[in-house]
Amino acid sequence: MPYQSSSWLRDGDLFISALFDELAQEKNLYVSFRNAVIHTKFFTDSGLSKISSPFFDTAKQHPLLEDNGDKIAHNELYSNTDGQKARQVIFGFETDSSPKLNIERVGTAPEILLEENETQATIWATLSNSGDDPFVWAEIREPGTIIGTKDSDQPYIDLKRLVMQPSNGRFEAKYDQFNKPGKYTIHIYACRDMSSVILFKQAFVYKAISENQAPESFYIMYPEQNAEVQTTVFLNWKNSTDPDGHPIRYDIYLSKDSENFDHSDVIHIPGLKHSSYIAELPEIKWDQSKIYWKVRAIDDFGAYTETPVSFFKQTIKALESKHSSKEE
Repeated sequence: MPYQSSSWLRDGDLFISALFDELAQEKNLYVSFRNAVIHTKFFTDSGLSKISSPFFDTAKQHPLLEDNGDKIAHNELYSNTDGQKARQVIFGFETDSSPKLNIERVGTAPEILLEENETQATIWATLSNSGDDPFVWAEIREPGTIIGTKDSDQPYIDLKRLVMQPSNGRFEAKYDQFNKPGKYTIHIYACRDMSSVILFKQAFVYKAISENQAPESFYIMYPEQNAEVQTTVFLNWKNSTDPDGHPIRYDIYLSKDSENFDHSDVIHIPGLKHSSYIAELPEIKWDQSKIYWKVRAIDDFGAYTETPVSFFKQTIKALESKHSSKEE
């Protein structure tokens, strides 16, 4: 499929594109909003280390949701704030009944960490329902990239772009300009044509520096091992610290019925700045499952430490039956 240079132009608002990408997968507005906010925070990260209030992060954009009529909107959704009515709102699929394009997994080889003398990695993505000729590309944000303004107050970022080609059942592109040490943020996009919603997922590459120490050991606090949970689960762990004073971010890994975190039934929640997170688990697909999870603390140069693996059980039916028997 031929693409002109104008094909690089995405929607004017990344958040709107991300939100409708989520809604098109028949997710409710609550889950769609939360996932789109995460994407937006990563993409509009200022690149500065200073955390600003009232959101206590470094992102330039903070979408807000107000659904309870109190005229106070929120960026983070908790049980006592906005978002509860949004759980009941599902937009559904468009009328086209053909299977929907989906980016299943993204990654790099070597995985995650490049040594000081390495400058090349292969960026890859696997798609489902890709059809005959999807268009797939990656955009790379280098370490130290600061979001600025140009001729207006509209933030802009100078990104490297790579067209990805099909190879061995996935789409790949080689990039040999990983020259600076630090964290590279990679957005991988896919669409069937430029009139459809453009899907994207994120991957990260870290390039090491010499004598960098890993964050100190830490552990999972909640849920306790073998606890029973429902679809919404509060995850909490002890803070880690970095011996070199580098900023730390946390990645959560959740795996259905397996201590192996390298398969399709894994949820990866990257780049968290705090030691807790409210996760939304797949309600039907993961019901009655044992869910293994771990947290990785990683610094800006790829040194990381992981918690021991713990597990809990998603038993929606059992918990619902307990609640109903108490009410009777």
